[in-house]
Amino acid sequence: MNRKVIQGVIGTVCLILIFSMTANGVITQTAENITKNGWMRGGYGTILYTYENKGGQPEEMVLWKGDWYANGKKLRSWTWDETKITVPAGETATGRLTAWMPPDVADAAGDTDPVTKGYSVFVTGGATTEVPFEVAIPVARITDPMKAVKGKLTGLNLREKSFKDIKNTERTLEFLDNAYVQMQDLTGFTPFDGKVVMLEESPDNASWAYAGNPIVLNEKFVREAISQMDQGIVCCGWVHEMGHDFDFGGWYIWNGPAAEFQANFKLGYAVENLMTEGSPFTTLSWLKEVDGKRPKITGRNFVDGYFFGSGDKYLASTERGWEAITSDEIQALFLRIVRKHGWEPIKKWYRSYDILAKNGYPRPDTPDKIVKLMCALLSKHTGEDLQPLFELWKFPVTADDVKAMNEEYELDKLEVQI
Repeated sequence: MNRKVIQGVIGTVCLILIFSMTANGVITQTAENITKNGWMRGGYGTILYTYENKGGQPEEMVLWKGDWYANGKKLRSWTWDETKITVPAGETATGRLTAWMPPDVADAAGDTDPVTKGYSVFVTGGATTEVPFEVAIPVARITDPMKAVKGKLTGLNLREKSFKDIKNTERTLEFLDNAYVQMQDLTGFTPFDGKVVMLEESPDNASWAYAGNPIVLNEKFVREAISQMDQGIVCCGWVHEMGHDFDFGGWYIWNGPAAEFQANFKLGYAVENLMTEGSPFTTLSWLKEVDGKRPKITGRNFVDGYFFGSGDKYLASTERGWEAITSDEIQALFLRIVRKHGWEPIKKWYRSYDILAKNGYPRPDTPDKIVKLMCALLSKHTGEDLQPLFELWKFPVTADDVKAMNEEYELDKLEVQI
């Protein structure tokens, strides 16, 4: 396997051209950071990969792997195997990797640019070839003066000018604190060892916002969001991101849609309890009225109206299986359980995972086992056999599966206190 590496640097964007002999041909690769303002510390950015196959047979890229470097020192390793890219013979293909910049990497880099070095892994006819890449990733930084305000559990760290004309900052922080308390009440979980969760404005990046601590807010959307919060119109996106922070490990999340459902599920619980009739806070309907305006609605109306009917087309489809279920469709299933049994079984369900983990039971290691245990636990806590409902929603859960989960995790011994 012969490789020739040609390296060129354009500004802060590092391009690597790789000519690599694979089993059947030659792959030319470029890797480029396309998040123009850099990646936020603890936030995300995107690398664009372009592959040209100069050989006579198709090549398949099956894995990205790499290491983070700061000032020449290797700090972190990473892999991403959820993307497969086929490069036909004589053609070009691209792939985009949206990845996370660890805070310690950004901190260690100081005024320099961190670098990620790694390989695109190709497989052809059973032979594996690692095609190297190297990309300099500038750290996105805001140079404007910042202003931080804190409540008891949450806080805002925004540009000073983002607070211009804002009059109800304390009320906004009180709402965010209360949303935190609601999610804590629902899940029994306290993220980041109880540290204040900050929502921090960042330069324009790869998405609207990112969960974590801080929760990273794209500057393009901050002004509108805080202005609405100031008027008592809840920015559900902020609460959604907070919902991600209240996830307990990987016990009940099997893919991306399941993760997004979890954030919206916690959002739903919070807004149902905080945005009631007479509350100073509402949100905007997803539907427009005749005059084109979106009316203000309560949290319960928002949740039921937005999510409850989302599963109809999924259930009616003969082509889509559970692997293709969306986050909103999962939420429609869970809302059926909540509206029949209330939220108390859900609270016990969340707390069950913490108890099982502390008692040494193994975390489910496949998507189908995750949903089987989920069904068994929810059946226990609702007092209803939910296997037929899960089967109706096309999940691979049989009565024998539920029995097996009850036996493996000894759910008859499980006691959960709220």
